[in-house]
Order: sequence, then C-alpha cells, then structure tokens
Amino acid sequence: MSMALLVMGVSGAGKTTVGRLLAERLGCRFLDADDFHPESNVRKMASGQPLTDEDRWPWLEALAKALGPEPRVVLACSALKEAYRARLREARPDLRIVWLDAPPEAIRGRVLNRSHPFMPASLLESQFRDLEPPQQAVRVDATANIQDVIASILDQLEGARMTIGVIGLGRMGRNIALRLQRDGHTVVGHDASVAALDEAQQAGVATRPSLKDLLESLPRPRRLWVMVPAGEPTETTLRDLKGFLTPGDSVVDGGNSNYEDSIRRASDFRRLGIGFLDVGTSGGIWGLDGGYCLMIGGDETWVGQWLPVFRSLAPRADAGWVHVGPSGAGHYAKMVHNAVEYGMMQALAEGLELLRAKPLVTEVASVVEAWRHGSVVRSWLLDLAAKGLRDEPDLASLAPHVEDSGEGRWAVQESVRLGVPAPVLAASLYTRFASRQQDSFALKALAMLRREFGGHSVRRKDDQR
Repeated sequence: MSMALLVMGVSGAGKTTVGRLLAERLGCRFLDADDFHPESNVRKMASGQPLTDEDRWPWLEALAKALGPEPRVVLACSALKEAYRARLREARPDLRIVWLDAPPEAIRGRVLNRSHPFMPASLLESQFRDLEPPQQAVRVDATANIQDVIASILDQLEGARMTIGVIGLGRMGRNIALRLQRDGHTVVGHDASVAALDEAQQAGVATRPSLKDLLESLPRPRRLWVMVPAGEPTETTLRDLKGFLTPGDSVVDGGNSNYEDSIRRASDFRRLGIGFLDVGTSGGIWGLDGGYCLMIGGDETWVGQWLPVFRSLAPRADAGWVHVGPSGAGHYAKMVHNAVEYGMMQALAEGLELLRAKPLVTEVASVVEAWRHGSVVRSWLLDLAAKGLRDEPDLASLAPHVEDSGEGRWAVQESVRLGVPAPVLAASLYTRFASRQQDSFALKALAMLRREFGGHSVRRKDDQR
C-alpha cells in the first residue's frame, strides 16, 4: 500500500529525527528536505537571512519531483505555509501531514543548544511568523519523549483510518471523498451518473458501477455517506440501501434533506438495527481544502463511531463540527443556517446595488475590497463578492435569476408554524421568487454569490433568449 508522510514544523521541532524513525517503522524511504536546497539558499540562510517565497519555489519543485515516484516515503520538511504543502500535495494527493508542534519558548531553547549546518537561531523568529498551522494533520507535542512522539503518531495514523462508501459523486460528494482520502481513509464511491463516475476516477477516487458492487466491496460493519440531491433522489437511495444493509451498518445523509424526513428515516433504520445520522454539511466547492462545517443529528453511539470521519472533514479536528441533538437536529440546524445565508446574501446584494445607484462611487469593486479589511461586515461572503466583482465588475453576462434549494422555504414555513418572526429570512426568500420576473444588479449579485461559494449553475442572458 502506498504511503506519503510529511513531517513538518519549525527548525528545532525534531523533524529529521522523527522522520527517520517513522520511515524505519513504516518501511518507507526517508527524504530530508534540507538536502534539496539549492546552494544559493544554503548561503543565504547561513548568513542569517530568511528565505523568501521566491527562494523556496525551486526547492519545492525539487521536493515535489522527488516525492512523485516513491511508493512509500516520509519527507521531513518545514512546509510552514499552506501554499507549500499544496504544491507537495499536487505531486502526492495521498500526502498526510504530521505536525510537530511546541511552544515557541521550548523550541528556542532547543535551537540555542545545538548546531545546525545552515540554520542560525536568529532565523527561528521568521519561521514562527511564517507558520500557517495545517488544517488536517496528525498533531503531536514535539517536546515529549521521542518514543512517546513516535507512538502517538503511529496510533493516530492507524486509529483514524476507516473505509467509507460515498454515494453521490457530484461537486461536494467527490470533494468529500478526496478530503477523506487525504486524511488516510479508504474511500469507494458510486454515482448513478457515468460522467460523475469518470470524473471521480480521474480525480483519484476508486468507484463501483452499482450500489450492490459498492456494498460488496466494503468491510463490515459498512459505513455509507450519502451525498445526493434532497427529496426523491435521497429517498430512493436510502430505500435501496435497506435491501442490502444489515444490523451494525450505518448511514450518513450529508445532503440538504428536510429534518422531518430525517426523523422518519432514522426511525425506519433503527428498527432494522442500522445507524442513521443526519449531517448538515456546509462548505460548498471550497470544502476540499478549507474543510466542511458539520451539524450532526442522531444517536450519540453512532456519532462516536463516525468521529474519525467528522474530524477529517471539518476545518480542524477540534473545530467546525458539532453534535447538535437527536435525529433531525442536524438538518434542522442546516435549514436555519441556509436561511441565515439567504438573509446575509440579500443584505450584501442590496448594498452593492445601492452603491451603484449613485455615480458618486466610481469603483464598487474597490469599495468591497476595502470592506474586507477591518470593517464590521468583513466575512467570507464579502470575500466571494470581491472575487466575483473583480472577475466581472458589471456582472453583465449574468441573468438576475436566483434559485432556492429548499431550506429557505422550509425555514420560513417553520417560522410561521412556530410563530417566530423572521422578516429578513422571509423577505430574502421572496426576493428570490421575484428574481425570476425582473432585472436588477442586486439579483445578479445574488446569483454570482451562489456561483462563487457553491459552484451552483447560473443563468446567463443568452439563456433567456
């Protein structure tokens, strides 16, 4: 079985020692990134000058080239920035990260008490400034006893591995499969679409042509993550699964199902001895690298069995996922989340149109860019708005047609049923209905934002002719 590990951390964390021991224990080739620096980098560091990104790119290219052909390899490398790790991951999509973390004062003490061929202690502060903690990593305390460090790493590498079947390999399903693989899980996927199967295979996901083939390929108890459109596609998929699954197996519905359907489905599976969790999943097309926010509903026992998966999918193992309550609670939380999203997008879109309405503001895109830094309204949605306006300042190619995927409607209906006033959520939903009948920059901006965060299709003016 192939394996690629990156042992990272600042100078003095013990990367080389840990990397060599891991390579020996795991039967891997060991590579020390220091051996790949060009002579110009060595001279610069020896003189006490920190390397720039421009200095590091040739070094990273050499490392990527060395990683590619090695079936089993451990690389000891500082890899302080996410961009550096991303370049190495391009060469090895299966790359897993081991982060040797420690308080700065402990590392300073180590560096002062040792000699290094070309890393004077004065450069250490620049490394701490550059360090961007990895979002997915086996994290260990670098100050612990070396044998304890190795044992902890091996335990985490082994203990977190699961085999998961992913049903639905569209935009999010495929990225969920890839993110799980990056963190060491074994993934086998299936989709009713031949095109989706082909795209998943090209991306490196193992697939099976039928549901039956998928289930026969998984070890028992089987773990299935369903990521298909809400409504009848999900209903059909879960109904078909009942004919194959046996007690002890479990299913996650990670789509945008109605919470009442999830309560009913959990009850149906419970009678069969099969676990069922409803997991509201947010992150759109950016989740592969940034991680997903997970709102989990269901029995705590089943949640515990799926913890390694949730920790791998979330932005961090200890943040971005939450067990919100019993069956149905996960999709209820996601319903409210998406309704809030509607309202935030609506406010931003209306503000953009108001900026454009008076020629006093000549550069709307520049205003939005400025808002991203230090303003009260800075947010990821604002970041996406800035990107969309940079790409097309007047949004001329977009039709002001904004779809709604269901959760906003359900949230407004729920507010009526509970007697909870939600005028902003309701107004944002009704504006989406109105978008199918009129033309405005605000509605084009809403369409653009949906495209930017979720990869959702948009209508262009040519489509309406």
